[in-house]
This record gives sequence, structure tokens and C-alpha cells, in this order.
Amino acid sequence: MRAGGRRRDSVRRVLWAGTALLSAAAVGVGLALVGGPRDARMEREDEARLDRLHDIAATLRCDRPDVALPAELSPETLRDWCGGRSVGTDILTDPFDGSAIRYERRSDRDFSLCATFHDPARLADDRLRGALTGGVEPESGCLLGRMDG
Repeated sequence: MRAGGRRRDSVRRVLWAGTALLSAAAVGVGLALVGGPRDARMEREDEARLDRLHDIAATLRCDRPDVALPAELSPETLRDWCGGRSVGTDILTDPFDGSAIRYERRSDRDFSLCATFHDPARLADDRLRGALTGGVEPESGCLLGRMDG
């Protein structure tokens, strides 16, 4: 083989290796900025937990001005709370790890609903604050609510 042919092969190898390195670096930077599949899974799980808390809160917030919030929650209590609203038997259970969703009656009209989130700081997102009138406690993973009426 002639020297010119070897030189072209060497240049092609260097260019191919450089392109491969740049591509790998771009993927690495992209994963660092956006997160990988694990981050996406954890975000989806946190969203599902929030949805569960919002479902419970929506049931508790029905218009019952003459009745105080229940001291403790069970699926049966929630089912009967707003005139037989349909709730599943697992409504007070985390949909991923099976742990209990924590309810606390803070007063006759105020409550908190808490779960364990991968990233509790997501609770501070402004779009969540409007859903429950009491706000959020990101450090404890709790949403605060107030009964309507």
C-alpha cells in the first residue's frame, strides 16, 4: 500500500474517533442537563403521588360547612364524605412503594396530606399552590388544604 493510502486511512480513523468522542460528550452533557431515564421515572412517580394527594384533597374539600373534617381517614371515610364519591381501597397508599399517605387534621377546616417524594422541592412549583388553598411544605412532602364552605 502506498504512503498516501495509509495517510488517508489514518486521517479517517482520527476523524471517526473525534466524531465518536464529540457524540459521546454531547450525550453526556445532555443527560447532565436534562437527566436520564432514572430522573424521568422519579419525576413521573412524584407526579403520580401528587395526583393521588390532589384526588384525596378534592374529596375532602367538598362543601360541608356544618361538619368538621374527620379525625382520621380511611377509604370508607372518604367514600362517605361527599355523598358516596367513588374512591378505591388503595387511595391512601403510595402507588409505587405501598407506604401510607399521611393525613393530619390541623383544625376543623384545615388538613395536610403528605407523601414521600423523590424530590420534595417540586412541591414548591407555583402551579401546585393554586390547587390547594393552604399551600405546600416541600421540606415535609406535604400539601396543605382547607375545606370549602
